[in-house]
This record gives sequence, structure tokens and C-alpha cells, in this order.
Amino acid sequence: MRQDFIAVVDETRALLNQNTEWRSRYKEYARKITQNMDFIEAVRKSFHQWDPLMVYLNTTSALNAKKTAIIS
Repeated sequence: MRQDFIAVVDETRALLNQNTEWRSRYKEYARKITQNMDFIEAVRKSFHQWDPLMVYLNTTSALNAKKTAIIS
């Protein structure tokens, strides 16, 4: 599974290197999500995860997670 993850990351990096608009967009996503991490982590800790179900937070919710976060 780790190799699959690394392959996806490598493929994503290659695509981002080919497209400067994507690089700037994802850089801004990372900046905004990083600013919201304290709130995201607090919400995540309050959500119980039952195996084999997993917690999911989409990019839009992470970007907008200042006062609310929708976790699926």
C-alpha cells in the first residue's frame, strides 16, 4: 500500500511540474488548509471513528474550516 501511495504522490508531482496554474492553486490550498489545521484537528478529535470506517474531509471543507468542518 505504501508503494501505491508513493506512486500517486510521484505522479501528482510530475503533473504539477507540467502545469504552473495547478502549482499556484495547490500552493494556495495548502496555505489555507494549514491555517485551518488547529480547528480541523479539534473537530477530528471529537469524531469517533469505528473500524473499518474512516474519517474523510474533502478539500473544500478543509479550505473553509474556520468555524465549521463537514466530516464524512
